[in-house]
Amino acid sequence: MTETEIETVVQSSRRVRGETTEGARAIAKKRGHALSGGYISAFEGISATQENAEVLIQNILANPHRQFSGDKVIDIYNALGQGVRFEKNTYKFITFLEESLASQ
Repeated sequence: MTETEIETVVQSSRRVRGETTEGARAIAKKRGHALSGGYISAFEGISATQENAEVLIQNILANPHRQFSGDKVIDIYNALGQGVRFEKNTYKFITFLEESLASQ
């Protein structure tokens, strides 16, 4: 991915949703699902802040280990099993993913 494409995903993760940003909310959701599901998240120990979300997005997209490209979305994972899903045509951030739970 180009730096411009990565920056577009990062910028879209800054959208405010309720009292937090999309990026911070996505980290919190991954950690919450793991806690309720009884497994250890690939995002364990990462505070749900927008700053951390931006660092994660940049690191995952700059160091891809595995990629899935569907009709509407692209999923990219790093070697730690942390992933990012974004819209294929607009590069709009959708969420973080865990490779251990991936179905594609």
